Amino acid sequence: MVILGGCASSAVFTDSDRGQTKTIDAGSIFSIALPPGEAWKRPTLDSRSVEFLGRRVEEPGGRHLFEFRADRIGEAEIRIPSETDRGSRSEYILRVRVTSPMMPFVAR
Repeated sequence: MVILGGCASSAVFTDSDRGQTKTIDAGSIFSIALPPGEAWKRPTLDSRSVEFLGRRVEEPGGRHLFEFRADRIGEAEIRIPSETDRGSRSEYILRVRVTSPMMPFVAR
């Protein structure tokens, strides 16, 4: 995970976060940055806790950036399917746990 400078609530998750569960504060904007070379499709979400805001391709480099907002407390699974130019398919999956930004941490 990379935190963008200047805005502590803007996390950027990458291919190394694939298959993990990440915790995000409600109201935060976050992104998933995926490598070029694959035809990444529109994400699907299994919950209304997270909203897909859009995507863009960064230049130079061609990295695909998918932007989301953590709308409500709960959990969501984000799936981003892809296909390579050779016809093989893969899928990026990230589970997001949306929590209250005011929720205190309790050590157990």
